Amino acid sequence: MLERKGIDPLRIKNYMRLLVASNEDWAVPAGAGERRWFVCDCSDKYKEKHKFFKALDEEMDDGGLEAMMYELLHRKITTNQRSAPKTTALSDIAVKGFNPVEKWVFEALESPSFDFGYFHGANRWGDEINSNSLFLRFNEFCARHNVRDRISKDVFMRKLKKLLHLPNPSRPLDENGKRTPVYQLPKIEQAR
Repeated sequence: MLERKGIDPLRIKNYMRLLVASNEDWAVPAGAGERRWFVCDCSDKYKEKHKFFKALDEEMDDGGLEAMMYELLHRKITTNQRSAPKTTALSDIAVKGFNPVEKWVFEALESPSFDFGYFHGANRWGDEINSNSLFLRFNEFCARHNVRDRISKDVFMRKLKKLLHLPNPSRPLDENGKRTPVYQLPKIEQAR
């Protein structure tokens, strides 16, 4: 909807395309599962190479623009133009945009021997572990990384279950006679 000040809104087609050039580490709002951004990490190879860019400008002014347009018009496109390429630069930005639960899981996925906390001899990917141990480890992570906005155990478990596609938990009696949910963690290859 195009809504100008003092004029009734009207529906128009959106042809907006953005090109963002930035030196920031988190240049675009990309997150997990990003599908709209194509992110390139430019090389420093030609940084401060003024002669190179002067020659490039001269070539563009001397028929280079026309030659480039001819090339683009006659180029056979064989890739799916509806899917942005997945690059390492995009992955790096997505990691920076993770929420605390995603960051914690990412750290756990980076380490095959990640310690989820001790629970009946289990503490690794593929083991069963109770929700209290998981939440305790997550809170330790938050303290280590100065995460200010803490979430409740229920919110944490909902996000974790969705992220790792955890099956419904079993609820055995613990040593205190309480029924604490116990989750079967996936093997690390499956989780990744």
